Amino acid sequence: RGALFEKSLEALNVACPLAPQEPANWQMRGAAAAWWGEFLRERNENGLARFDQAILDLTESLRRFPQGLTAIAERAFAQLGRGLQLEGTAPEEALKSVVSALADIDAALARTSRVPEYWRRKGIAHALRGRILERTFRKDPVPEWEAAVRAYGSAIAIDRSHAELWLRRGQARQYHLR
Repeated sequence: RGALFEKSLEALNVACPLAPQEPANWQMRGAAAAWWGEFLRERNENGLARFDQAILDLTESLRRFPQGLTAIAERAFAQLGRGLQLEGTAPEEALKSVVSALADIDAALARTSRVPEYWRRKGIAHALRGRILERTFRKDPVPEWEAAVRAYGSAIAIDRSHAELWLRRGQARQYHLR
């Protein structure tokens, strides 16, 4: 799959300079970089450079078209991936990425609250922030776990058939009880 991401980015690397005024070019290139970063992260490889490139491209897309809901949601995904990548090695930077992800997720949810994926990402972000606060800063993670439970509950209210949402809500409740 990594080769497919590379081929996709090769084409988008041509499109962006040819038509830099088109926000869709930046959004597509940013999304491809974010998903490549996530692919690497899930394989325990370093996807940080891909997440960083994604954030830059998606920010450029939003500079050109501030109403771009997909670009906002994809930038949140990239910020969240960056936070997950940095959690164990640079928790302060990870926390900054999570805060940025939550800001983007909240902006997307303000436009439409009927997308379960946005709520799922919000739950993941709160859970990650809770872990970082507890492990690194010895702060009370309970408010973050409660927020994660609420976010997953909102996603479940939209799509009750999504097993991962139930699993994540159960995990958040379990952490909350510790």
